[in-house]
Amino acid sequence: MGSFNRILVTVGATIIGISIVQLANGYLGTLVSMRTASEGFAPLMAGLVLAAYYGGYTIGAATVSGVLQRVGHIRMFAALAGLVAASVSLQPIFTSPEAWIAIRLITGIGCAGLFVTAESWLNASSTAKNRGAVFALYMVATNACFGGGQFLLNLPAPMGFELFALAAALFCLALIPVSLTHASPPVLPPAPSFGLRELRRLAPVSIAGCAASGLASSAFYALVPAYGQAQGVEASWISAYIATAIFGGTAPYL
Repeated sequence: MGSFNRILVTVGATIIGISIVQLANGYLGTLVSMRTASEGFAPLMAGLVLAAYYGGYTIGAATVSGVLQRVGHIRMFAALAGLVAASVSLQPIFTSPEAWIAIRLITGIGCAGLFVTAESWLNASSTAKNRGAVFALYMVATNACFGGGQFLLNLPAPMGFELFALAAALFCLALIPVSLTHASPPVLPPAPSFGLRELRRLAPVSIAGCAASGLASSAFYALVPAYGQAQGVEASWISAYIATAIFGGTAPYL
């Protein structure tokens, strides 16, 4: 227990910071999905807006590691949180589908980089003995915030921009615990190149399973809120429905 407490001192700020990110990210995707329906976007453009986040997420996950090794965890986290906060704050200003596609693409790149940075920090700071417990705590904390963030959709937002402003503020607040941590971030050794083809050769079933899971979960989280909004379902019920699915996925980690 003493060893685990020491590791929490090392990575606690990272878990708090990324949990705040998930608090904003949790309801932001639902909000954008609902707004594509309420704004009357054409089905093709709405689909592109909602898919852009996941496209950006894929790009960010595949490209951020090289930059992370050059600049370090704290600066990388700060830069990406600032990038996402700026992109989110532009959404109520530029409201065309084309602008939202670009904004959601950038948001996806930034969010992927934030998660890669946080999980790299946790992985490098933990040991084989406590890594499972550290990542279980990380998953419970981030998913609890991801699900709980859905209920922020119920806050009054008479002008339509307040919830976007709140999300941008939360991304900025996530900088505080990470930037002020006393713990030294780990130094990453040079990482060998490991392409998708090599990964597919080593674990073809895992690749197929991850792809199927990603397709199903991204379609669920992107389209269900839009469908509910189009059918006239109240925001409180949409947020509760999405939160229930997230909390259900968190249960195995408890």
